[in-house]
Amino acid sequence: MIAAAKRLLENLQRQLSLQRQMWDLIKQEKDVVIQAKMQELGELTQSKEKVLEHVRLTEQRRTAILSELALLMRRPASEISAASLAMAIQGWDLKLADQLRSVRQALVILMERVRESNRHNSELLDRSLRMVEDMKKNLLGEVQRSAETYNPQGQKGTGAAGAAPPSRLISKEA
Repeated sequence: MIAAAKRLLENLQRQLSLQRQMWDLIKQEKDVVIQAKMQELGELTQSKEKVLEHVRLTEQRRTAILSELALLMRRPASEISAASLAMAIQGWDLKLADQLRSVRQALVILMERVRESNRHNSELLDRSLRMVEDMKKNLLGEVQRSAETYNPQGQKGTGAAGAAPPSRLISKEA
């Protein structure tokens, strides 16, 4: 069981390393989105996909190790986790138990940071996309003027004659 616990620790350390890579990519992504460097954003997205694939593979290995541990401990696989394993082995190998707890805690914290930063980047991208769409509409003359305008007599109207035509950045003749 100790050998399987050590493999689980190595697996969790690998996951921690991958999450750190993801964290770095997400921080870079934020800067690239703010600077509107689309080519770099595409490259970062590809890098994130590669890291995610490694995360998936590492997670599959972790699940297999937990299944093996469940058999060894004669417990359902759903009850086996790094925390429960640390409790179970602390009488045999206190150092390994502490390492499992430490890596698990670091992994949970880092994964939450990654999730929150990724959500924030998504919001930045959504805002950027809305701004681009608004600029596109403005350039194409699709933005409508406010429904309430004032006519030449100073009274409120809705696009009354004499109201200024919508502004265009590009001439219709172009």
